[in-house]
Amino acid sequence: MPKTKVTDNIEFAYHDSGLPSSKDDDYYTFVLIHGHTHHSGSFSPMLEQASSLGYRMILPNRRLYPGSTPYTKEEVQAFEPSNSTEEITKAFLKQGEYLLLFVNNMIKEHSLKKVVVGGWSLGTSFISSMIYAITTVPEEVKARLVQTIKAIVLWEQRGQALADWIVQYYPHPNIEKKDCYTLIYKQYPLAEMLSKVDLTAGPNGDNHVADKHFQPVHGNIRKLGLFNPSIREAWASTSFNIIYGEESVYSVVWAAWQLEAEAEKTGLPLTVKGMPSANHFAMHDLPELCFQTLHACL
Repeated sequence: MPKTKVTDNIEFAYHDSGLPSSKDDDYYTFVLIHGHTHHSGSFSPMLEQASSLGYRMILPNRRLYPGSTPYTKEEVQAFEPSNSTEEITKAFLKQGEYLLLFVNNMIKEHSLKKVVVGGWSLGTSFISSMIYAITTVPEEVKARLVQTIKAIVLWEQRGQALADWIVQYYPHPNIEKKDCYTLIYKQYPLAEMLSKVDLTAGPNGDNHVADKHFQPVHGNIRKLGLFNPSIREAWASTSFNIIYGEESVYSVVWAAWQLEAEAEKTGLPLTVKGMPSANHFAMHDLPELCFQTLHACL
């Protein structure tokens, strides 16, 4: 895997599908941030199809994951529940800044012209941190990012009670009515996919981000990134989007509705798109639909 340094001491490893087979200069690049346990290889079916569909895909491994710089002892300690919510929020925002610098490197190193940045599952919280980081990066970097990033996508935020449900399909009836009482809450036994996860990153620091004490931090980050008028203004014409599988676990569907309602209250634009017949792992089962949905966010 190629790597790129964002500071003297921090580098990210990543997969790159390369130029589209059409060799057309006017293509979109999707940079997607993975979730907890499932590293960038989670998107391998999409990576394999990207070029033939006219897209480029770049998939970094977050810190702690294969090839990328792990957290320092001090960074892990900054995430511990003994710290205040404000202190943890500050530390987590810094991780978003590093990922935003990764995107900046990709734009420079590969001469990218049109980029969509997205985060899946727990990666959505890192995306919110990246959104906020537009105010902390150098002006030259900010200008490049705002000019090149055309859309930002949050793809199915991870819930606490996730492991028993995410790999299933939930044919929720009358989903257009947005009635939480009609959502399906359980379905079938765990699928084989859960036996293929990499658990090494969790104990080394990623578990903190998924733990209960981090929930107020995620709330802070969401408000700072998605629902802060000055931050949204800094992103100029970049579109903000939520996508989800319409047969995902009930909490994912409900969360998308809540974010849509919150956006309406604030008056800040946020487009919500459901993917029919898709669950939390749509990138495995329906890669072409995922590309279509991501492209529709532009």
